[in-house]
Amino acid sequence: MSEYITMDDVRLYGYQFDEDAQGPVYQKIIPRASAIFEDLCRVNAGYFNKAGDIATERTIYGSGTSYLTLPPHVGEIAITVPENYTMPTYAEVDNTLWLTDSTGVRYPAGSTPTWWRGVAITVVGRWGFPEIPDDVKEAVVELAVSMFRSKDTSFMKSIDLENQTALTMEIPLRTKLIASKYRGGRVSAAFV
Repeated sequence: MSEYITMDDVRLYGYQFDEDAQGPVYQKIIPRASAIFEDLCRVNAGYFNKAGDIATERTIYGSGTSYLTLPPHVGEIAITVPENYTMPTYAEVDNTLWLTDSTGVRYPAGSTPTWWRGVAITVVGRWGFPEIPDDVKEAVVELAVSMFRSKDTSFMKSIDLENQTALTMEIPLRTKLIASKYRGGRVSAAFV
């Protein structure tokens, strides 16, 4: 299970943080908050991890479009296609492999040629981010703090003084907004 934040991150953010009393609970909440954030972003476990030092192989299946989206990676990648296919020319832009013509001009989305739908393309790279993104850390800390505070019903009552509710949603709005960015900006009214 991924942990995108540490106790130091929580210590900096948490109001009236008592590490002796709250630390053991946060140690259990941190991996759960990280997993919930991954679910909100609709990404695989470990998606936001820091890239390792060793390149590993992944299989990416052709999309039937003129582009092929890769997971985040750092440094160079190496691509191979099955032996009965010819390696196309492409350009990498923002973790996306765009097919190009012989002069290097990208084919627009929805045009031909395409990355062959369902064909296994082997990509070797160092998967992950240079560092866990700061906005991911912020979102997970907020979520963890919210999860911790929601366990205390007296706290929930104290923030609802005179019907001025300070915490109206189970998942903080900022966490939802950051998650929508990593989901490609596709956020529905029901989500926010």
